[in-house]
Amino acid sequence: KEITIAANNYRSHRDMAKNEKEVAEVADALNYAKLQKLFEMYDTSGEGMISLEELLLTCRKFHRTRGIPLDSTVNETVTTMLNYDKDKNQNMDLNEFALCVVRFSKICHKELDEMIDFLANAIRLGVNTPEEISYMKAMIAVENDNLKSTQELQVRAFKEKKEKLDDLKKPKTDESKEEKKEANDYVKNARAILAYEIESKEIQLGMLEALAEASEGVKFEVLFGMLDKDTNDRVNVRELSDALRKMGLNDKFKDAVEKAQTYIAMYDSDFDASLDREEFRNYIMRMTAEMGSTTFKEMAEYIIMTLVFSSGGHNEFEDAILEAIEGETAGIVKKKSIYISALTHPKFFNLFQMFDKNSDRTIDFKEVAMGLFKLRGDMDKSTQDAMDILLLLDKEDKRCLSYEQFVTLILKVFAAEGEKIFDIIDDVIDKMNDGRKVGVKAATILIISEAIYNGHVEMMAAEREDSEVMDALQYAKLLKLFDIYDTSNDGYISLEELLIGCRTFHKTLGIDKDVTIDETTLTMLEYDKDKNQKMDKDEFALCVVRYARMNNMDLHDMIDFLANKALLEDHSPAEREYMKSKIDIESKKLKSMQGVGDKKKANKKE
Repeated sequence: KEITIAANNYRSHRDMAKNEKEVAEVADALNYAKLQKLFEMYDTSGEGMISLEELLLTCRKFHRTRGIPLDSTVNETVTTMLNYDKDKNQNMDLNEFALCVVRFSKICHKELDEMIDFLANAIRLGVNTPEEISYMKAMIAVENDNLKSTQELQVRAFKEKKEKLDDLKKPKTDESKEEKKEANDYVKNARAILAYEIESKEIQLGMLEALAEASEGVKFEVLFGMLDKDTNDRVNVRELSDALRKMGLNDKFKDAVEKAQTYIAMYDSDFDASLDREEFRNYIMRMTAEMGSTTFKEMAEYIIMTLVFSSGGHNEFEDAILEAIEGETAGIVKKKSIYISALTHPKFFNLFQMFDKNSDRTIDFKEVAMGLFKLRGDMDKSTQDAMDILLLLDKEDKRCLSYEQFVTLILKVFAAEGEKIFDIIDDVIDKMNDGRKVGVKAATILIISEAIYNGHVEMMAAEREDSEVMDALQYAKLLKLFDIYDTSNDGYISLEELLIGCRTFHKTLGIDKDVTIDETTLTMLEYDKDKNQKMDKDEFALCVVRYARMNNMDLHDMIDFLANKALLEDHSPAEREYMKSKIDIESKKLKSMQGVGDKKKANKKE
C-alpha cells in the first residue's frame, strides 16, 4: 500500500512538473502573433472557440496532402478534441489549442515556428472537395454525440480512480482472507520467476566458463555448427540472415536477407552462393578486425552466447519463404559475388583504362562502342550494344559510365554470349591491344550511331520534363502558387510580379536586392519561350520543376516553401519603390537579350 501511495504521489508530481513546463511553452506560444492568427484561421465562425466541425474541416486540408483517408481524419480529429478539450465543452479555446500545437510540433520533431507556418500554409493552400465537406458535416452530429459520451465516461472513471486512491490512503486494521490468498499467490509466482532467472544465469555462466577453456578451433567449430542447421558444411542466406537477426541488430526480415546476401557475396570465392568453413572464417576474421580491440576468440564467444540465448531470428513463416526461394536467392548472391570479384580484379581496371582513351576516368558512347568493336570486329552490333547499355545504366543522364558501371557492362556483354569473363580476361586484353584500324564504313556507322544516341537521350529528357510539368499543372497547389505570383490576375506573371515574388524568399536567404533583379531577368529570359516578357502557367510550371530539381527538393515541398514565403513575407515601401524603378530598364534589357538570342538561332539554322 505504501509503495502504491508513494508511486501515485510520484506520478502526480511528475505530471505536474511536466504540465508546468508545457504551460510555460504554451504561454510563449500565446504571445506569438502567428499562433493567434492560426487560431483565427481555424475559428471560421469567429466565436473565439474551435468547434469539432471547424477542427475537422481544417485538419482535412493538410491530411489530404499526406494521402490520409477521410475516415482516418474524422477519427484522429475526434481523438485530438478528446485529448485537449480540458473543460469538456466540445470546443477548444485558445489555451487548449496552443497546448495542442506545442505537443504536435514535439511529436513531429519540428520547431514551433516551423509547425505554425506549415499548418497555416496547408490551410491557405488546401482544398476540400464538395463531396468531402458534405460527408464530414453529416458525420459531425454522430461524432459530437460520441465525443460527449466518451468525455462523460472519462469524468466517471476519474472519479472512481480518485475514490479508490482515497480508500488506499485510509488505514485498514483487518484484511480479508481473499486478500491474503492473492498476496500468497503473488509471492509464489514471484519466487518461481526469480528461480527460473537464477537457473538461466547459472547455465549462461557455466557455458561461459566452458567456452573460456575451449581452444580457438573448438569455438569456431561450435559457431559454424550452430549456423549450419542443415549440416551440409555450408552457411547459406537463410542460415546467416537468421543469425544476424538473433545477434540483436533489430533488422527487419527483408533487411537481414539483403545483408546476408551481401556478406556471403563478399567472401564466396568459389561462387556457390554459400560460405564453406574457410570462407566463413574469413568473414568472422573481418568482423573481428572491424571491431578493433576484440580478438577472434572473444568474437566467437559473443556470437555463440547471443545465438544460444536470443529469442529473435526468423519465425516459421519467414523460414519457409526463404526455403521456397532458395534457388532465386542463390542466383542473386552469385551475381553479386561475380560483380564484387570483378570490381577488385586488377585486370578489369586495366581493361577499363584501355577503353578510357582520354583518361578522364569515365567512358562515353564512342569509347564504349570502339572498345566493343575491337573485341568483336562488328561496328553495327557494338554501337547497338553501347546504346542499349548506356541507356540502361546511365540513370543520371551523364552520357558516360563510371568504373563500377563499366564492370556491369562487361559482365552483361559476356554473360549474354554465354562466356565466363574470368576465364577469358587475358584474351580480351590481348584483343584490346590489337592495332586493328577502323575503316571508313565502321567510322561512318559510329558517327551516325552517336548522333542517334544523343538525340534519343535529349528526346527522353524533354519527355520526362514535359511529364513532370504536366503533373505539376494537375496539382492544385501549383496553380494556387501561380495565382499568388499573378497579383494582376491577368493569367500571366509579368517581370515585375516575378521580381516581387522572387524577392520574398531571396530576402530570407540574405541575397542582395540587385542580385535578385539580375537573377529574375535571367529567369524570365530562360523560361519565357514565346518572348512576350511574361510567363504563362506552362512556362511557370517548367521553371518551378527545374528549380526544385536544382535544389534537390521534392516538387511539393518546393511549392509549399515558395507559397509560404510569398504569403508570410512582405516588402518595405522603399524596397518596393526601388524594384519598380528598375523594371523599365530590366524590361528593355530582357527584350534586347531575347532579340540577340533569336539572331543566334537564325544564324545557327542557316
